[in-house]
Amino acid sequence: MAAEAEVKVPSIYERIPIDHYAAIGRAVATWADFEFTIDRAIWRLMGTEQAVGACLTSQYNSVFGRLDALISLVDLFRISEKVCKDLRKFEGSLGSLNTQRNRIVHDPRFLRGRDQAIGRFEVTAKASLIFGWQEETVKELTEFCLKVDAKRKDFLDIWLVILTRIEKTPGLLLAQFPRIVLDDLEKLSPTTDN
Repeated sequence: MAAEAEVKVPSIYERIPIDHYAAIGRAVATWADFEFTIDRAIWRLMGTEQAVGACLTSQYNSVFGRLDALISLVDLFRISEKVCKDLRKFEGSLGSLNTQRNRIVHDPRFLRGRDQAIGRFEVTAKASLIFGWQEETVKELTEFCLKVDAKRKDFLDIWLVILTRIEKTPGLLLAQFPRIVLDDLEKLSPTTDN
């Protein structure tokens, strides 16, 4: 009995052009750079070593958690009410871009039809169900990167105002804040066995 010839059918991943995957990767990296810029601002305002601050910022699941933390710090140090408002407005401007980022990251890709168009299969149900194929092009992914880069620049413009205020007010970040002392943590002896 002759062995049957093995026929290899290319997987979907082999049929989607590599330039499309490269554009997805660039979009993901561009967003990561944007979030990392905000992380660095938080670390600076915390006045701590970057690795210590990263123990906190690495826990934020989105750009919104990062910006909420940054706004709280700007408010805590009384850097500027206007800057707080500008940051809140900036945060509000990110909704659709963040949604697009989530779709780029989380949706699987497929080829569709005879023209072999590339698309994502989107499954979301925020206010109503979206359950279907959405075409995606390298051009759209590139435009996403340009929008994120523009938002990063907008953020850096606000950050420059914050830095200027810090530099003009020595000791601003060294302000003393009220503390609560809890006996169960603050008064433990370093030699206490746990």
